[in-house]
Amino acid sequence: MQAAPPALHARAQRDTGPRWSPDGRRLAFLSDRDGEPAQLYVMPADGGEARKLTALDRGAGPAVWSPDGGRIVFAARVLKEPPPGDGEARRRWEQRPRVITAAQYKSDGQGYTFDAVTQLFVVSAQADLADDGPAPAFKATEGQATEGQATEGAEPQQITFGDGDDRAPAWSPDGRRIAFGRNRSGRADYNLSDVWVVDADGANPWRLTQGVGRATSPSWSPDGTAIALYGTDTQEPGFGETAVRVWTVALEREGSGAGVATAGARRLAPGDDRAAVLLSPPQVTPAPVWSSDGRDLTFVVSQAGNTMVVRAALDDAVMRTIVGGERRVTSHSAVPQAGGEGSAAASVPATAGRMAYAVSTPQSPGDVYLCAWDGSGERRLTAVNDALLAGLLLPRIERRRFPSPHALPPPPGGAENASVALPTAPPGEGTALPGAGEIDGWLVHPIPAEGAGAGSPAPAPAPLLVHIHGGPHSFVGNTFLFEAFYAYTLAGEGWAVLALNPSGSGSYGKEFAHRIRGRWGEHDLPEQLAAVDALVAAGIADGGRLAVAGYSYGGYMTSWTVTHSNRFKAAVVGAPVTNLESFAGTSDIGPWFGPWEMQQRLEAGRETFRRLSPVSYVERVRTPTLILHGEADDRCPIGQGEEFFAGLVAAGRVPVEFVRYPGGSHPFTSTGRPSHRVDYMRRVVEWVRRFTLTPTP
Repeated sequence: MQAAPPALHARAQRDTGPRWSPDGRRLAFLSDRDGEPAQLYVMPADGGEARKLTALDRGAGPAVWSPDGGRIVFAARVLKEPPPGDGEARRRWEQRPRVITAAQYKSDGQGYTFDAVTQLFVVSAQADLADDGPAPAFKATEGQATEGQATEGAEPQQITFGDGDDRAPAWSPDGRRIAFGRNRSGRADYNLSDVWVVDADGANPWRLTQGVGRATSPSWSPDGTAIALYGTDTQEPGFGETAVRVWTVALEREGSGAGVATAGARRLAPGDDRAAVLLSPPQVTPAPVWSSDGRDLTFVVSQAGNTMVVRAALDDAVMRTIVGGERRVTSHSAVPQAGGEGSAAASVPATAGRMAYAVSTPQSPGDVYLCAWDGSGERRLTAVNDALLAGLLLPRIERRRFPSPHALPPPPGGAENASVALPTAPPGEGTALPGAGEIDGWLVHPIPAEGAGAGSPAPAPAPLLVHIHGGPHSFVGNTFLFEAFYAYTLAGEGWAVLALNPSGSGSYGKEFAHRIRGRWGEHDLPEQLAAVDALVAAGIADGGRLAVAGYSYGGYMTSWTVTHSNRFKAAVVGAPVTNLESFAGTSDIGPWFGPWEMQQRLEAGRETFRRLSPVSYVERVRTPTLILHGEADDRCPIGQGEEFFAGLVAAGRVPVEFVRYPGGSHPFTSTGRPSHRVDYMRRVVEWVRRFTLTPTP
């Protein structure tokens, strides 16, 4: 009988960011167990008490272990102005007037960011874990660290001192240097970042990249002669490009070991347009993983609604899929096989040459899988939701391809051929991109009534909800519908749900994603309506019982839809953009995102910004509309929902409700309070049911 794994902790607190030491004997993690911002702790892998390594006013970031396991580098926020030590004086100081000199001064989910900067610290991890009591912890006096004083010992030492945020540190193989991403600090810059290198003691900082756009997440080759990183094709001021590539920069060593770049950044697999998948800042995306011989890199990309693990050699034109299929790989961790692919060195630990990864499908929220370095021998390790799913009826969800109204006429054969269900691709294979004039969609079928079988009459056309994704360059696909969980509920009530990847969606290449720049709504609404027409013509959807809902850009599109079409009987607008002019000045990304998407600056393109703003047409709405918005949303500020609500009330032509969620940032429907997330999904179902299924008087 296999013994149960040791309990690493049993406290009522939030423990996050676990990171194994190189030898697997210790675990570093973040915890708020002392009732303060999350600090860094280390504990033995076989259980026991954790040692606290930091006591920073703003908390610490996840650990990055040095190759020998003796040190940890991490990122932490440091106030630009040290606060008073006295309690009353500090309370007055916290209410001081806020003086802002740069356009990037707030961030959704973080609030104001102008008064602090993220810097890198190094702390020793050599303390004897068997001793009683906590390791000595360094209480930083913020704003007063001294440059170049990272020393061995128990106290964290600040090693970077730039004006921009420093993130995603990575140790060189010899432990002498650290590469990291640094944001530029110009008054009009937004997340323009370069990769820098600094000695482990904080000396000799130098910039490695300049031309790669928003460079981040560096990783060193095994021999320390090159660095791989993520970034876009150009370092442009506008924000919105989703075509993220993997780049490499060759280095040469100097006598000091500092190293200098020998050439500009080189794009990996330049003949492959699939984009790397990054996490949203301030989350740090795991860096590309080098093979042990330094010839290949492994990372996650998107393709046609799926995400997959791919690999490419430094001289390859294209990537090869290692872990694929009709599903999404949501994260992965890889240990390369010693000596590169095909090596079978006897000294390699049993865990080497493997990949672990999380997978989600429309029928499974997610589980962890394991496979060999070459992708073979896939094995499912967890079944965390099986007991729950066993008691639920889940709908059939299929990919269908629809003709775009912007391309050639649909193929011959009549309306029944207007959309086509596609077969499932086996693991390891990628789904082909749609052909010219086609777009992908995912259809959630109604769950058949109890007792329905092969001999039952064909089902009648179902009420249809059109779910519109956000971004606008994100995408729907073969994953569990966390952001649209109401689709499962509605399917159980006999509804069909359509989620389309219209022009502008990610995972279909750079050109496809750019198609809606400067023509939001005008280009993609006809595609949404054409897909609805195809489902009505096929007898799947009831054209008299249509509803529409979306969040973020999906909220924008829902607002645009009801101001330009009266076909829908109910609409739910989630966290929308409704006024592109006011969005440009109030969103945390507005000054950069709006001009990039509209392809012109606000002062030169006000007519375009106004023409593409749904609030400009609010008096046209004839569809009962529910608006749902988080009150702490800095990405699509709640003023956007307020403007649309006020306009609908003033017009006085349709039922309208406005629901505000206290403390809710932009992604509150997936990361916010559970009660708010449940309430949001429940209100969507109740609203579309109420107005779509009720006969129009």
